[in-house]
Amino acid sequence: MSLEQILVRTFRAGTLIAAGVIATGFAASGFDLAITLPGGRRLDGSALMILGIALFVLLPISGVALSARQFYRERDRRLVTIAIGVLLVLLIGFVIGVRSGRTGH
Repeated sequence: MSLEQILVRTFRAGTLIAAGVIATGFAASGFDLAITLPGGRRLDGSALMILGIALFVLLPISGVALSARQFYRERDRRLVTIAIGVLLVLLIGFVIGVRSGRTGH
């Protein structure tokens, strides 16, 4: 299977899963439902919608990681280096975004 086919399948499945999580969260909010996780933590509709958005954000990161893996298999060092650099930038941005959301800044 080509890299393009792998990426298309990953993005399609990821989009459907993320949209499903958001839709479930929206419906749970409308009916004031929540899931209680082991340990007593509640996952309400808003939390599910945020999780779905986080899944959307993680899709490009997974695409770059899959590309880096494929470039490594093809022994293309230049593209592996570029892909890892892009992956680091995306991950740093994600971490900064998550941390700033927690602190309220």
